[in-house]
This record gives sequence, structure tokens and C-alpha cells, in this order.
Amino acid sequence: MSKRMKINAYRIVRFAVLALYAALILFPLLVVLVPTFQTVQESSQGILTFPKQLSFNNYAEAWKQSGFLRALKNSLIITGATIVLNILIGSLAAFPMAIRESRLLYRFAFYLFLVGLMLPFQAIMIPLYVMMGRVLKLTNTYIGTILVYVAMTLPITVFFFSQFIKTIPKEMEEASVIDGCGYLRMFSVIFFPLLKPITSAVIIQNMIFLWNDLLIPLIMIDKTPLKPIMPRVYMFFGQYYNKWNLAFSVLVLAAIPFLLLFLLLQEQFIKGLSSGAVKG
Repeated sequence: MSKRMKINAYRIVRFAVLALYAALILFPLLVVLVPTFQTVQESSQGILTFPKQLSFNNYAEAWKQSGFLRALKNSLIITGATIVLNILIGSLAAFPMAIRESRLLYRFAFYLFLVGLMLPFQAIMIPLYVMMGRVLKLTNTYIGTILVYVAMTLPITVFFFSQFIKTIPKEMEEASVIDGCGYLRMFSVIFFPLLKPITSAVIIQNMIFLWNDLLIPLIMIDKTPLKPIMPRVYMFFGQYYNKWNLAFSVLVLAAIPFLLLFLLLQEQFIKGLSSGAVKG
């Protein structure tokens, strides 16, 4: 086989692999997008049945029936407040664990947070509901749901921040001590501005979970006006009917804010993962 034929064969194989990869990526998008243009009759025949005509009526109907604007407001409040508290508490907790990792107390605290990563939510679901509902009376409130989410997302946030802070040169801490900085000022003035890349990674990482979670709102929130977006999708499924076209329309609408955030923070997100979160 000549060199030219080998090059052509290599190009064909490469093109085939890329085409297969593109198909694997595009197929889930088709599964989500195609039903949003179907009628009820077409969706009953299968979610991949291509519609006879393109119509955006499903989006308008899904917006109306799901109370999407109110659900979007609830999701933004819960997600936004959780992320803000998560970053403030997580970065403050991670800072001493990272710069004083040689001390037993801080190392023990770090491993304690790691236990939170390994503890399955199902193991604490019932005790959590009893405590939040019967003891603290915080079910059907923003505060109760936010506190649960902060507790669940804090371990991964502490892990990300601590690993990133360890990559910052030790000389910066020594210079700030010489300049007379206390720990709080050292963190807020010197270290926290350097955490921008990993902060973007933490925001997106946590938002993926918070924005798409269904289980915790079902446990913590019974009142429809307080429910975020994902539980509203559940209303299109019943014992005798499944409105796939409207359910997928709500999912597409719900994905738009997250996609905008990712496009806004994607550069910092990639930088944060590559420069800190994967280093030990």
C-alpha cells in the first residue's frame, strides 16, 4: 500500500470515528428536542416520531400549564442562595485546611468533609425529613430547602477549594504574614481573588446538581407555588396520561439559563478544573 493510500485510509477512519462520536452526542439532543414539536397524538406514537410540521405551541402551552415563570423564580432563589452560601462557607472552611494541612485537627476536619461525599442521601433521607419537618418546621420554606442543599453540596466545594489553595505558592502566605495580615484579611484580600477559576468551576458543578434535582424538592416542598422547575415537569405524567411533548418543552426551557451561565463562565470553569481541582 502506497503512502498516499495509507493517508486516505487514515482520514476515512478518522472521519468515521468523528461521525460516530457526533452521532452519540446529537442523539440525546434529538430525544429532547423532537418531542417539543410533536402533537399529543404524535408523542403517543413515540418520542422520536418526527412531527409533520414545526410548531412552537408546545413551549407556550408548557410555559402556561407549568407556571414556568414562578417555577423559574423559585429555582433561581434556591439555587442562587445555595451557591452564594456554599462559596462563602466552603472557601472559608477550606482555607485553614489547605494552608495548615500538616496539623492533625485541620486534617481530621478535611477527612470529615470527605465522609460527606461518600454518605448516600438515601441513608439520611427519612431522619432529615423528620428533623426538618417535625422538629425545625422548615418544610415548605425556601430556608429549609436551601439549608439542606448547602449541607449536601458543601463537601465537594470544600474539596475543590482546598485542592486549589494548595497550588498557590507558600511564599504568598509568608509575605502576607510579614506584612501583618491576620488570617481573615489574608484570605479576603490575597487568597480569595485568586480563587476565581475554581469558584467558576464550583458554581457550575453545584448548579448542575441543584438545577436538575428532583428528590429534595419532592421531600421538602408540598406547596405548588414554592416548587422549582424540576417538580413541575412531574405534573405532566399521570396514571392515565403522559404529556411528553409538554414535559420535554419545560426541560428545554429550563436548560436555557444553565447554558447561558456555562457560556459565561466556561473559560474560568476549564481553567479551574485544569489548574486546581484535579491536583492533589
